[in-house]
Amino acid sequence: MSHSASSPFSHYTEPTTHYWQEILPPTLPTHRSKQPPFQYGYPALLPDQHILMLPIRPLLSNPDHAVASLLVNQASMHVVKVLANLLAGRIRDFEPDVIIGLPTLGLTLAPLVAEKLEMGTMGVSKPKNGGLSGCIERYVPLGYSRKFWYDEDLSAEVSSITSPELGQKRVYLDPNQLPLVKGKRCVIIDDAVSSGTTLRATWDMLERIGCEVVGCGVAMKQGAKWEEKVGRERVERVKYVFESPLLEKVQGGWAFRS
Repeated sequence: MSHSASSPFSHYTEPTTHYWQEILPPTLPTHRSKQPPFQYGYPALLPDQHILMLPIRPLLSNPDHAVASLLVNQASMHVVKVLANLLAGRIRDFEPDVIIGLPTLGLTLAPLVAEKLEMGTMGVSKPKNGGLSGCIERYVPLGYSRKFWYDEDLSAEVSSITSPELGQKRVYLDPNQLPLVKGKRCVIIDDAVSSGTTLRATWDMLERIGCEVVGCGVAMKQGAKWEEKVGRERVERVKYVFESPLLEKVQGGWAFRS
């Protein structure tokens, strides 16, 4: 979507076409700043001190507020692989039996995270001789599309701050996948945590149907609003690769929201 220069959505924003395509070295080019006000993009710091530039997008509900966004399904394969590898390292200590991918963007990361954890490309582990983790080739994806054989008891109502026009929707577990997760140590994988609504609803649903949710892994932690929604005990089990702040409009760009 393009906006005229006078539009409230045009304040130091630009097309996202070339974002998420490369990992930058710790020393940024001179036209990119690590300090506010940020113009057009925000430099997200990765654990190894390298940088992923995120485009700044005003919120539809309030264009004076903005977020630095990640659309991992539009990222280069190299960037996706780097994020998945880093995320796998963050959740390894949970020792999951099952990786569960959240739609839509979490499904880009989940298979690669599972593969990095040596759980196979589809993410459900099984014991080998000697008690070490082996693998079978599947992971468990949740979805928004309700098939006619689905069960409402295996679903949860969710929402997104970046897609408010969609309102409430439901995330579903295929009943045929239930034996793969029930009674298993599960880790939820998503692209980001922001409001916490989706994560809490999904976490509640999985525990209700008999999963042992040992943690969650996301590429991006956006602000801290989600912590109250998810709950203190669960917050400690949410691992992330990098942080993305909530921003507000200022002269010359965008600054951290107070």
